[in-house]
Amino acid sequence: SKRINVFDINYRENLWCINSASEALKEALPFLNILFLSEADLPLIKKVTHISKTESAIQSLIHGSLEQIILKKGSKGSSLYLKNQRIDQSITKVKSIDTSGAGDIFNGAYLTKYLKGESLQDSLNYAGKVAAYHTTFSGALPKLNLLESIV
Repeated sequence: SKRINVFDINYRENLWCINSASEALKEALPFLNILFLSEADLPLIKKVTHISKTESAIQSLIHGSLEQIILKKGSKGSSLYLKNQRIDQSITKVKSIDTSGAGDIFNGAYLTKYLKGESLQDSLNYAGKVAAYHTTFSGALPKLNLLESIV
């Protein structure tokens, strides 16, 4: 079985200066297969690539072993970037109470489907639905019946 290296940037400028973070990310990129990022990570991506346009900056990182970059956009859905291709996932409308942990839930749900051989679009859609449903509860820990309610 193929080994897959996954990384979720989760950059926080109040915890780490952008110059140090961009150097660390540059060192890690050649070893990654899937990179998760949020809109809050975009300044770091633009610093690493020296490209100001979001789409171009993300696409420029897809080479070598890095095959997928997933941009999580919260209530605006998500986008999966592949070499010269973008797959969008629209939002699942819910009454959101607390978004804590939704990004991590999204990552886990996406990887669960992707590693089982589901299509990229189906994996992305599933992740969006699970993450959206998670925000209808309070707190970062997933509910035990979460997947049963979605499936």
